[in-house]
Amino acid sequence: MSQAAFLYSDAYLGYRFSRSHPLQQVRLQMNCRLLEAYGLFDRSEIELVAPTPAGEADLRLVHTAEYIAALQDLNRGVSVDDPVRHGFGAGDNPAFPGMYDATLLYLGGTKEAVRRIVSGENKYAFNNSGGLHHAMPDRAAGFCLANDCGIAAKQLTEAGCRVVYIDIDAHHGDGVQHIFYSDPSVLTISLHETPVTLFPRLTGYVDEIGDGAGTGFNVNVPMLAGSSDEEYAFAFREIVNPTIKAFKPTVVVLQVGADGHFDDPLAHLALTSRGWLHMVQEVIGYGLPIVALGGGGYNLKTVARLWTLLQAQLAGVQLPDEVPAAYADQYGETNLHDTTAPSVGASIKADCERNVRSVAQTLQASVFPVLTA
Repeated sequence: MSQAAFLYSDAYLGYRFSRSHPLQQVRLQMNCRLLEAYGLFDRSEIELVAPTPAGEADLRLVHTAEYIAALQDLNRGVSVDDPVRHGFGAGDNPAFPGMYDATLLYLGGTKEAVRRIVSGENKYAFNNSGGLHHAMPDRAAGFCLANDCGIAAKQLTEAGCRVVYIDIDAHHGDGVQHIFYSDPSVLTISLHETPVTLFPRLTGYVDEIGDGAGTGFNVNVPMLAGSSDEEYAFAFREIVNPTIKAFKPTVVVLQVGADGHFDDPLAHLALTSRGWLHMVQEVIGYGLPIVALGGGGYNLKTVARLWTLLQAQLAGVQLPDEVPAAYADQYGETNLHDTTAPSVGASIKADCERNVRSVAQTLQASVFPVLTA
């Protein structure tokens, strides 16, 4: 039995909005090619698994029948009444032929990752096409057509697991928050750039801690623009780790968006490859099974590097920093880890540190008493 599974197919590239859209799924292929270049699929610790499509019943765990019908119509090129109501339009989520089929395939990768964790076939499973955390039950949002993160958490709870969802994407996991906001069966934790400066703007603030029975089971850690490795490490140490300890989950759904990295073109954070990987290592350190799902990341080379580091960590394999020559020659990337570092001014760094301490104090007063009761 391999310790880790990697869910991937070149058919994932069919999830394509347009040539000019920020989300280019060739990054998924680059990730797979880099893993191949390192010879990871020839090792016993990791298993390459081709996904099969999920079904409509899987979508219905989270999404409305009306929204699913709209996806199916647009898949065939059939127009729908008021597509904007379902989140489709010329901006973030332009409709494209085959969009429903593409959605079922990436969701199938996440479903298979869940199945492997529940069955015990693997301790860790990573679907790099997943992590589409913005999709709402009745509409697409933020490049996301179906919320595989929420569906995975639902499937795990149905299997009797106690689930924590941890999101390290630069953008707030608003769709997942919405799905479980009143539900204490899933603890959701999102570390993200403050919505004051980044999409989705309206959600992701520290005072959003859940509602009704779910009060105290929703944790937001908004990070100021410019937040770097040290601030994220502090947030894990003072907020995430004690929250996990109090909740006592049996499985983790980990959204591993790479757009918190300092060279991402859409966000304004200052994580390095080592700081980003430190968060992954913290989660692995819990000793729990992990369903890892992709997410944001709009510098294609960076995504491939970070997710290769992630997969190697899940498999327990140490990789040399020097990228294999064949990959380096094709993609122009020579090292797994950063060879440069971000420059963050002293005043910005001090502001970021104060912000995380303030968030920690707020959550210790509002969330921890509920989880430890």
